[in-house]
Amino acid sequence: MAFRAKSRTAALVVLGLVTCGLVGGAGVADAQRKPWKAGSAPADAPLVAHHVRVVDYGDDYAWMYPDQYGWGGKSVRAGDLDVDGDGEKDDAMHYIQFNLSQPMSPSFPRWDTEGTNAVFYGGLTGFFMDDCKQPYFMEYGGPNIDHASRDDLNFMVFSGGCEVEVWPTRVYGVWLWQKEDFVNGGDAYRVSFDAASMISFHYQRYWHGVDEGRFVVQDGDRFYVSEYTYAGWPDGGVSRPCGGYGAATRIVRPVDTRWAAYDPKPPHDIIFDKEAARFEPHDFTDVRAAGYYFAKDDPKPNSTWVKMGGFEVEATVHRPERPSEMLAMARVEGGDGVPAFHIGRTEVPYVVWQQVYRWAVSNMYCSVPGYIMDRDGDMGSMDFLPSEASAKGGVAREHDPDEPVTDVCWLDAVAWCNALSEKEGREPCYYADPECRRVFRKVRERYLPDRPYFPKVYVKWEADGYRLPTPAEWTLAAGEAKPGWVAENSGGRTHPVGALEPNGYGLYDTLGNVWEWVWPAARDAWDAEAPDGEAVHLALGDGFSHPDDPMAHSASPYGDEPYGGSFNIGLRVVRREAGLARPGGAEAPDVPTWRVVRGVKSAPRPAAGAAKPVPDLVPVPAGSFRRSDGKTVGVSALHVSKCETTYAQWKAVRDWAVSRGYSFNGDGDMGSMDFQTGLHAHSPDEPVTGIWFWDMLAWCNALSEMQGLTPCYYATEEMTEVYRAACPFRLPMWHKDEESREARTVDHVYVRWEADGYRLPTEAEWEYACRAGKGTRFYWGNDPDGDCCWHWENSGGRTHPVGTRKPNASGLFDMAGNVTERVWGTRGAYDPEDLQDPKGPQRSGEGRWSVRGGSFKYGVKGVSPGWGVFASGDRCAATTLGAYPELGFRVVRR
Repeated sequence: MAFRAKSRTAALVVLGLVTCGLVGGAGVADAQRKPWKAGSAPADAPLVAHHVRVVDYGDDYAWMYPDQYGWGGKSVRAGDLDVDGDGEKDDAMHYIQFNLSQPMSPSFPRWDTEGTNAVFYGGLTGFFMDDCKQPYFMEYGGPNIDHASRDDLNFMVFSGGCEVEVWPTRVYGVWLWQKEDFVNGGDAYRVSFDAASMISFHYQRYWHGVDEGRFVVQDGDRFYVSEYTYAGWPDGGVSRPCGGYGAATRIVRPVDTRWAAYDPKPPHDIIFDKEAARFEPHDFTDVRAAGYYFAKDDPKPNSTWVKMGGFEVEATVHRPERPSEMLAMARVEGGDGVPAFHIGRTEVPYVVWQQVYRWAVSNMYCSVPGYIMDRDGDMGSMDFLPSEASAKGGVAREHDPDEPVTDVCWLDAVAWCNALSEKEGREPCYYADPECRRVFRKVRERYLPDRPYFPKVYVKWEADGYRLPTPAEWTLAAGEAKPGWVAENSGGRTHPVGALEPNGYGLYDTLGNVWEWVWPAARDAWDAEAPDGEAVHLALGDGFSHPDDPMAHSASPYGDEPYGGSFNIGLRVVRREAGLARPGGAEAPDVPTWRVVRGVKSAPRPAAGAAKPVPDLVPVPAGSFRRSDGKTVGVSALHVSKCETTYAQWKAVRDWAVSRGYSFNGDGDMGSMDFQTGLHAHSPDEPVTGIWFWDMLAWCNALSEMQGLTPCYYATEEMTEVYRAACPFRLPMWHKDEESREARTVDHVYVRWEADGYRLPTEAEWEYACRAGKGTRFYWGNDPDGDCCWHWENSGGRTHPVGTRKPNASGLFDMAGNVTERVWGTRGAYDPEDLQDPKGPQRSGEGRWSVRGGSFKYGVKGVSPGWGVFASGDRCAATTLGAYPELGFRVVRR
């Protein structure tokens, strides 16, 4: 029996899920489905039991500060109560209403609902006793971004403060993921538990003041609570109320514990009476929600702190069999030693790549460790001539999320196939050991980032997961290729997948658009360091410049190394039924074949090689402004870039820098292309995002050296080594199978203030330039003005090309809105005596560094934190450990 998802007032949530392919199956008409989306099963198709993960919460959902806290102001207080029975009405109850129709998860756009199972429901109830007039209940709960090098979700009850605990409290909470948000078909078809089913909850850093936790499941219309309980760390507890670190995963198989009926009721009756409970085995045949419950029954006077990391539910979904839950696939019957297989009808589009990639590299898992990939992928040919239109004074053409993903190395493609397999509950095909016991998840070494890393990959051919096609499979499926996007019709760029006529198997773009990575013929393993020349990868099918030699084209004026990823190489996936042997066949000489060799560069574009991009700078004369602490601060004359640094500018300088030995951790994104990925196209004239703090510093130095100026940033305190190698950081990941080793998570970078090169503005320089001589709340006045910046109510939920709103009085654009901007400073307390050109720290380090100016995600109507972050003097912070789709930068020089 199929179920229909409930309607929801948060329409944007549903829109995001549909766009990214999470809401599929019988719920979406095939006629409305894009060519890459999986089709519905026939109405009369038999239902098959699939063991899959239906809840998989743990993605990195929160983007940047300051909207770290999501529950402020939501609790309801009922005072003048006698809760403790002492005869005095000096107690209070606070609650956040238990609600199964309105999500408890933070509101959009503060909370990124594109993540897997990002939406959850529930309620919180607390009792504060003995003259507790001003308790803080859940007012400081919400997402922490990269807190202690990972995301977590806070649930905090302050009954007096961190160090001084005064009031007795009792606290209860329940969090639930409902069927409408189940994945892998669980939203549309019946879900049950069997002996293989599992529920798991990971918490970290804090589990303080909590007496117990239990699991909650809704079967049909009734809720049940587990007899199984969990309480505290494995080593006995957290040492102090506002500190202590640890992590634990609690796992239960539903058939291994007993269950008691549970009847939570709005608005606040969520307490489970364990004394009256009758626990007994239960057969779950119609699972409609799952989650967890925690309780602090003992009214001892202390605070309660819970930091949640991940929550997973593995269950049986009774759904029709189809080749893929996310991608449209065609069946090829095989032949010539090649068994039958399914292959993607299209090249993998960026929108699907990004959804799976984000899930894969998240740092929160309960049951399996995550992935470490080298690159995060591009939208089609966005790297190819991105500044061409800008150089001619025009507007660069946008790229669409339905274009094929590109700029991923072969190993990234292999790992991504495994991630897609695990996400859909299929057995992965690629492994890191010849016995095929360790799933291949690591493309680069997290803990030795400065050393070459060439992992071996082994294939388990009999697995039913996704993999790259062999040349024989690819050639058989390609058949007689139909005209595709090639030199004569592509306009020198990629296009959305599936836009032209398919071949006889229903496959699109087997000739043109992008080349496609394949697995080497007749091999059970791949070893980059083997003596027989395996430092070669194969790509088939040609790209948008067909029939030109692919090595004759480069995205850089200085030449590319396609082995590590290219603007014109993507991928298409195959999968088969379980138990089949290795397919036969060899490389086919009659299809376009590209042998991509490690260390070999494509031809440079000499005509563009001499270009030296110069930011459009605006002179800002010396002056002063009144700081938020009331002090008047003087700022010397300087030049400030007119606009935020665009992706096109970023790439032009980065190409030059890489050709001269620089290295970067991120290769940059076009504006907010990784936010609401499936909804928007993006242009290279939008601000660059998706780069780390250290990338910005190295880029400033490269721009300085391009112009013959003295760099400002150095790797040594003696200022003898120019900072050219950005910290190659990947977030450390908690998991029981991960080794605990130190990672290079921070670079100490020193500033040579007297240098004439480019750098980030200091906090004082940024604020002075933003105010442009005005003492008003905003640089344009005291009232909000939608014509002066891109904010949530006018941006359409995305970034825009720079310089398209009104400038401030100094001629600077986007000093509020579009993207938040990195500045030099730690957002610590101002030095009250440092009133002329205050510089902040001499050395950078790890922590929450200052950002200014708000972004397109902030607005005026309550859907986001408001206009405060746009005010010229407002200070915010963002960790140096993250790269975000709403955070960019501009440069200054003196």
